[in-house]
Amino acid sequence: MIFYIVRWSAFLIVIFIAVIIKKRNKNNKKIWRKIISVSIICFLISFYVPVENLFITFSTPEAAFKYGCTGEVRDMIDGKESTLILYSPKQKTRSQVVFSKTERGWKINPFSIPFKEKSGASQVSIYKSKNSIDYYVVVHTIILDRKSVDNINIFDNKNTIFRCYIKEYESYLSILNYACINNYDENYELIIDGEIFTFD
Repeated sequence: MIFYIVRWSAFLIVIFIAVIIKKRNKNNKKIWRKIISVSIICFLISFYVPVENLFITFSTPEAAFKYGCTGEVRDMIDGKESTLILYSPKQKTRSQVVFSKTERGWKINPFSIPFKEKSGASQVSIYKSKNSIDYYVVVHTIILDRKSVDNINIFDNKNTIFRCYIKEYESYLSILNYACINNYDENYELIIDGEIFTFD
């Protein structure tokens, strides 16, 4: 939450200053336009490249999450140099984000973009922690027949142990299987109910 407050506050302050400059220099519209253009560009870039990571670290992944994201934490998985947090940004949604760890602590990351994705009966997303060897796999499956939940069989060729998070809705179940992958490489295979997913 603070992550967004800081950016919007800084942006509005710059816009306010730009308006004052425009009023005092009515004949010099170029300066005003340049300030507005640069402000918008910097504002957008700041979401993808958090400047806070240059001078701020957090003692726990929960603290980094609280600064950079909004929602309720559902679960966490620790890698060697990072942590994946599964959370619900809203009551009926779910998401995940990876926080990198340094010697001093965790760095903020407002959102994570999948390293690779595949779709079949399930949606499979693989996330890579920045500047580390940690990879995380997240499998999202929608179950319309609740009796078939126990029949989901998921494993990979790395002997990974998957965790499971189930969210119940009125007409279906949303199931997440997720884990940190050890020694991920181009030969990685994921098998879900007999369906093979490769990521070369």
